[in-house]
Amino acid sequence: MNAPTIHGAPAAPAALAALAARMARAAWLTAALLALGPVHAAGPAAAPGTPGTPAVPAAQDPRVAPVPMLAASRASRAERRRAAAAAAAPAKRIDINGASKKELMTLPGIGEAEADRIVANRPYLSKAELVHKGVLPLGPYISLKNRITALQKVKPKPRR
Repeated sequence: MNAPTIHGAPAAPAALAALAARMARAAWLTAALLALGPVHAAGPAAAPGTPGTPAVPAAQDPRVAPVPMLAASRASRAERRRAAAAAAAPAKRIDINGASKKELMTLPGIGEAEADRIVANRPYLSKAELVHKGVLPLGPYISLKNRITALQKVKPKPRR
């Protein structure tokens, strides 16, 4: 009996165990390997009809279903990053100096008490003053800092 092979090279039992562990952790890898066909003891150079060798190539085997995940995994890393950034980007920033209590409560993690404290400690020269004035703890501020702004009221200069 021939020793098991991985991509034509003899495989040690430890290598087979490591491969099995990685396959269990990555479902897409398992699906891809199943789409390629069964791994057999004779290796890829065995003649058709040899015990352990499939009579039909994996691509033509009707038992092997096509894996739709492979097409989705071909998307480039940059495309996936752009899509994630577009989904995570907020529509518009909320001005903490001019927003109503109801508008402030639409922010994640801001309830009625936090909105009351934000309104009571106005005006803010910058959004970081939420932490400096003790209105919000650092953790909630970090999760909100890309969704808020502190606009300043501009007074028109008097004409002479």
